This record gives sequence, C-alpha cells and structure tokens, in this order.
Amino acid sequence: MIEFRRTLAQEGAKKLVISIWEKVYKNELPTIMFFGPEGVGKSTLSLEFAQSLVCSQRNKPCYECYNCRRFGELKSPDMILISGVEPQPYKLRAETYYEEAKMIKISQIRSMQKEVQKPPFEMPLRVVIIMNIEDANLESQNALLKVLEEGSKRTVFILISSRPNFVVPTVLSRSFKVRFSPLRYEDFSKIVNTDDRVLYELSEGSPGICKGFIKMGDELHKSLEIWERIIYFDDRTKIDEALGLFERWKTYFLKIGYYVLKRYLYDTEDFDRFSRFISSFRHVEIGYRRNTFTKALYISSLWNPKFSVI
Repeated sequence: MIEFRRTLAQEGAKKLVISIWEKVYKNELPTIMFFGPEGVGKSTLSLEFAQSLVCSQRNKPCYECYNCRRFGELKSPDMILISGVEPQPYKLRAETYYEEAKMIKISQIRSMQKEVQKPPFEMPLRVVIIMNIEDANLESQNALLKVLEEGSKRTVFILISSRPNFVVPTVLSRSFKVRFSPLRYEDFSKIVNTDDRVLYELSEGSPGICKGFIKMGDELHKSLEIWERIIYFDDRTKIDEALGLFERWKTYFLKIGYYVLKRYLYDTEDFDRFSRFISSFRHVEIGYRRNTFTKALYISSLWNPKFSVI
C-alpha cells in the first residue's frame, strides 16, 4: 500500500503519482515533473515519493526504515538534490527560499551527470530531485536534457517547476507531468491556522508563501498601503519607504504589488494603466532574479519602463 501522509491536500496529484508508481519503479517512466504554484506541496510530495521508491516496508513510505530515513535526512549518496538554495533535511525548501534570488548552476548539473553514470550505491534505485528547474539558465537546462536523453538505469528524475513556461520544450516533452493546484480556502485555513481572506488571496492558496507574509507582521499592512498609494494615486513620495520594504522582504513585497495591481484593475477597469504597471513589474522581477540589485531602478521602472534593469 502506498500513502503519502505528509503532503496535505493535493489528492488528485497523490492519486496520479500512486497510479504510476510501478512504472516509475520499473524505470518505464524515468522522468516526472511536478508543476503548479509555489508552496503547495510539490517538494513535500517529491520527497515522500522518493522515499516510497526505496522503502523496505509493505506500507510505503513508512518514514522509519533505514532507506526512508537516509533519504529524508538527505544522507544517502543515492539521493541527489539540486537546488538554487541550500536544502534542509525533511524540508527541501529552506525557510528563506521565497526571499532569495535563485539560480541552478551548470556545475551542479554536470556533477549530477557524473554520478548517474554509476550504479546506485546502497538503494534499489537512485532518485534525482531538481527544485524549480526554471531557475536553471538555458545552458544548464540543455545540459540536463542531454542527461535525460542518454538515460540512466535505475535512476528516477523528479523535476519541480512553478513556472513550466520557463522550461525548454524538449525537457517538458520528456517528462510525465503531475499538476498541483492552489489549495481551496478551507484546506488553506486549516493548514496555516488563519481565516484571513487577504492572506489567502495574497498567497494565491499557497501555505508555503503565506508563512512569509505572516513573518512580515505589521509591515504587511504597511506594504499594502504603500502599494495602494503608488498604484492608485501615483504617489512618488513613498519611494524611500518602498525601497526599504523591498530590501527587507524582496519577492514578498513584489507579490503584494501584484495583488494591489489586480485589485486596481477590478476597481477601475483602467487597462492602459494596468498594462503599464504589469510590464514594469515583470521587468523588476526579472531583474531581481538576475541578481541586479539596483533598487532605485526597480522603483523608477514603475513609472517609466525605459529605466528597466533588464
């Protein structure tokens, strides 16, 4: 029997993974992609799925046998985890994951390529988990594609993506895809222990992202007010405060901006202004992901995309 007890909600994704378990174990489906919004359980299920593939007990994963513990603690040489941020045992995403600009390096892919040419060391098979494959640049993704094309006996690849449109089509085409959905309000409220609708809408049904907003404390409401002044009233006197909040909260502050911008469109139906802001927001986000830390240009680009950082 296979049961994933640590992944909350996502019943559709779990049922699909269970239905393909035997094919994956037999290496008939060597590459799986878990895709969907950030923070909704993809990394949790990927670890549980990996444990189930090596678990020595009848009910899988048992979480207690040697194999399950070795994978969970990230201590087995047969568990290869590639991420743009240092992973944690039993929790593949660090607490700061959503706050940092991330990049998967080609050196990480090449190191993995050497390992998968060898047979598994202590487990019945090897599992490679790549967190947010879209964080890899084109060169790194093409290097991964070569690995997937060459194949490797007794190796399973689990790719995780929150933005599959940033993954090269050839990698997508080689993957069996499992979709994850935003959580329903009822499930979200139970997991994060809040009935705050604004938090739910800000997080887009993602408990993982919601934790960061909760950490903001009073600065969450301050950020909402500043974005409202900037977007609704073109208030440039808020630049200094906006820069300070952006420096402290990074992508969370940008997500609040997106949320207020969507509300602005709903309230005003001013599509021209909305389009200008959404274009600037994307410039800001891409610049941030490229580690361009010229924050003054971020804010300037909100009024004039010519000052974009990209």
